[in-house]
Amino acid sequence: MAYGKAIRKIIQVGKSSGVVLPKDFLATQELERGDSVEVIYKDNVLKLKPIEEKELEAEFLAKT
Repeated sequence: MAYGKAIRKIIQVGKSSGVVLPKDFLATQELERGDSVEVIYKDNVLKLKPIEEKELEAEFLAKT
């Protein structure tokens, strides 16, 4: 598993905030613009976890 580290700034995106991820990071994680990710935070650490369409569908169905 590849491990990398980078410093990124939080930027304004409309009335929200966001972090821009480098293209090479997205490629190594097999992510594309428009993909869904889960944001996990604990003990001052943020993690991004890719979400597959099946997981999104199951979560949506569980809420209905």
